[in-house]
Amino acid sequence: MPKLLMTFRPGFGTMMDDRMIAWCAENIAALDIVHHDLVAGHHTPEDQPEALAATLAAWLDAQ
Repeated sequence: MPKLLMTFRPGFGTMMDDRMIAWCAENIAALDIVHHDLVAGHHTPEDQPEALAATLAAWLDAQ
């Protein structure tokens, strides 16, 4: 089953750090990781809704 992980530059309250992202990459099968050079914190959907929507749409189209 394909999975998507979107990452952002850390903002206030960020819960995932580089170490956790690396663990996900190494341990979760069929994981695509899309890195964004945008800042997002604990409430990423509020901080970067357009980036989330565009990335998800593009990823789903590619599946």
